[in-house]
Amino acid sequence: MGGLPGGLSPSAIDNLAGLSNCYPDHKQGRKQPATVPWRSAPAFAAALARTHASPPSANPRQSPRRLLARRHAEWGFALTEEALEAYRSDGPKAGMAVKKGPSHLLGNSAWNATAFAVAVLLNLAILPFVIFRLGLAAFGVAGLVTACAAPALMFSNALGLSTARELAQRLEPSDHDQARRFFGTALALAIVLGGLIAALLAFAGAPLARRGFHLGGPAAEDLGLAFALAGAGWLFQCLFAVFLSLFTARQDYRRIASISITGTVVTTMSMLLLIPYAPRASTFLGCQALGFATNLVMAFAWSRHALSDWLARPALDRGALRALVKLGGWQFAAQSGALFAGQADRYLLGALLQPQFVGFYSVAQRLEEAVYIGVLKIGEILFPFFSTLQREDDDRKVDLLLRSS
Repeated sequence: MGGLPGGLSPSAIDNLAGLSNCYPDHKQGRKQPATVPWRSAPAFAAALARTHASPPSANPRQSPRRLLARRHAEWGFALTEEALEAYRSDGPKAGMAVKKGPSHLLGNSAWNATAFAVAVLLNLAILPFVIFRLGLAAFGVAGLVTACAAPALMFSNALGLSTARELAQRLEPSDHDQARRFFGTALALAIVLGGLIAALLAFAGAPLARRGFHLGGPAAEDLGLAFALAGAGWLFQCLFAVFLSLFTARQDYRRIASISITGTVVTTMSMLLLIPYAPRASTFLGCQALGFATNLVMAFAWSRHALSDWLARPALDRGALRALVKLGGWQFAAQSGALFAGQADRYLLGALLQPQFVGFYSVAQRLEEAVYIGVLKIGEILFPFFSTLQREDDDRKVDLLLRSS
């Protein structure tokens, strides 16, 4: 840190910061809590130098212990104000643990609900245009392709949730290396296993769909391209889930909502521009893949800018892999039944009826999903919040649980 005004050395700063926890409160008869946040920050040195340069008006008959207590109280106030101002101006720095209380849950829920509301409104607004331009048969084919790709979400969702949980428990600077190993392992799993799943959808999806759903005619001419674009879009989602876990672990739902809204806007605008020129199912799925790619690019750029020290190259670590599989396996099992049950009706309609009936059903299902998924989105922010409480004592956990409920 170098020399500081007022003749204070770094060792003296450390000693004084430690003493601020040790002097007694003469009136209460107990130790006072520490009031020195982020002692390694430049703001600490600046505030300490200013308070040292302007000593308080002291009574010469006061004891040295009381003078020291008074000086520490003034330093603690200045340091707290300085650190708070630095946080407000620059935002949370990489490597700084972000601990949020129940008062932040309402704001996080508002950001999440806003992003979901924008997505629902834009999707419902563009739906009549898409059906009119594509036709119900092509829209039904797109719905069947989406239903076939939906089981892959079991892997990407489980990977994103398990990574967010592990990173949420390792936000302290001392856990920096371990958090990087978890991120690198998750990214390697997304690239290797995600690439294999996307390739399976691209090459095997169309032949199986033609055989299982008896697809043919003009609406299914581009079925191979539709599955390739659906697989690419899912792979973008899978990689995006890993980068998004960095922000989810820190409960930064303002950025998460911004990314989601931008991706939805890109998808909607691309549909308005491209579907009239190529009214096919593959165009619809390609526009969705473009929105997912936008989400991935934004998450990657934002993480490089704000959390570059916490990123890592794809690499498998045995300990991190074991922890991710331990939670991710349960998440995979829990979501598998729900996802298959949610798509079973489309599979049945596609096997027994023409694609246009799947299109009719998809329109009705979108309206239904907009109601109950909105409630889930509002409460979704509790997962990273409670993941950060694993190291808290039981009384603290119970208190925060009751407040959150």
